[in-house]
Amino acid sequence: MARGGIYRAGNGQPVEFRDFAPDQALDTPGIILDAFAAQPTIKGFAAMPSPTVFGSALPAAPQGATVAYYSTGMSSVIAGTATKLYRYVSGAPVETAGGQTFAPTTRWRFFQFGDDVIAVAGGVAPQVATGIGGVFAALAGTPPTGARTGTTNLGTAFLFKDAQWNVAAAGFDNNWVPNIQTLAATNTLYDYPGPILAAAPFYGTVIAFKQSAMWLGSFVGPPSSWSWNLISNDTGTWNQESLIILADGIAFLGNDDFYLTSGSVPTRIPNNLKEWFFANVNLTYIASTFGWYDPINSVLYWHFVSTKAPPGGVPDMYVSWNQRASRWSVGHLTTPCIPWPNTSPTIQQGLYFDLNNVLQQWSGVPGAMTLTSGFVGDNSRLSQLMRVRARYNVYPASQSVQAFHVNALGQPALPSSTTPALGADDWFNFRQYDRYHQVSLSTTGPCEVMGLAFEARPGGTR
Repeated sequence: MARGGIYRAGNGQPVEFRDFAPDQALDTPGIILDAFAAQPTIKGFAAMPSPTVFGSALPAAPQGATVAYYSTGMSSVIAGTATKLYRYVSGAPVETAGGQTFAPTTRWRFFQFGDDVIAVAGGVAPQVATGIGGVFAALAGTPPTGARTGTTNLGTAFLFKDAQWNVAAAGFDNNWVPNIQTLAATNTLYDYPGPILAAAPFYGTVIAFKQSAMWLGSFVGPPSSWSWNLISNDTGTWNQESLIILADGIAFLGNDDFYLTSGSVPTRIPNNLKEWFFANVNLTYIASTFGWYDPINSVLYWHFVSTKAPPGGVPDMYVSWNQRASRWSVGHLTTPCIPWPNTSPTIQQGLYFDLNNVLQQWSGVPGAMTLTSGFVGDNSRLSQLMRVRARYNVYPASQSVQAFHVNALGQPALPSSTTPALGADDWFNFRQYDRYHQVSLSTTGPCEVMGLAFEARPGGTR
């Protein structure tokens, strides 16, 4: 229902779903204000696949994980806990560091140099395991102990500790002693304060992030090896896992918005939720945000700790963005850890750990989905909402509607006194009298919904 409009009885007015847009006026046509397991698509919103068990529970809570991909074409899931490193073998976690015990002071992070998987964390000597059956052992060549993160590009391995960058000898990851001949080098990014929190390769460069600044690293050869040029003095990111590496750029959660960069000044990703996001994210735990990419559906996800979450810093909500449709959604999922990167050519459905430390995969038949609409109505007149119907591209196994109403926008919405009943004509029939109306559509099974139709008749003034 268009803002301010009242429809004649018998004339159901379609409202196409547009976006999760809580920053807009509550009666903006087509917005949604909440959702559960609703994936944004080109046409509207589809029910997400349900999770299935990919691997059994870790012996302790995960504190970092990755999906490694090897030259053999095989993939491997590796995870770290507060004391151990594990590799999933035939669906079960197997200790994979020769019995070593660790005491990391930051989250475990992993990156690959060829078939070598390098693991780093604060307070820990960098570890390396070669191949899908490799066992982690201390990385040779005097790398910096306690490096926070790392990456690779152009046959070069990088480690970042505090504000310092380190590159290994060209073509090797086991020689970190600075030397002009080998091109191993180290230096510090002084321009802006704080530690380097994240880094990612992009074509033949590397982008390094602090919380309030970004640098583009380029190979220049002796004597400096790599040169770092400032590309943003205004925004950076919160952690390595906030980055999502795409074919055409790097998406990330910045200081004040969601951004994209392709090696130059970052640009904001258009959205109508950033004010809502920063009002609802728990800033104490914003560095616990996890991002990942669903390449099949072109959807990016950022899981975050909301202000409604219980203490402990475990993400309980997410926002998602369909890059092709530029459409956003929101969801609710409690997960202590998501592997980063999250997929490989052999595992593209996406993985996450649940609260029982069980490794789950988004590969099951779609289950329940819920979409909560914005409000329809008129600020100056009452109306009677008589019926509602959903418009589908893929019809669900079942559907139901809960209706709400409110006298003035901004007040808490009240549930309808009657339960909408589904008629043979696919309309949900009921009677609800107020100035503004809202519905929450719930479905089960595979489903893609494009919008709702509302039928109302004008009432009096009050």
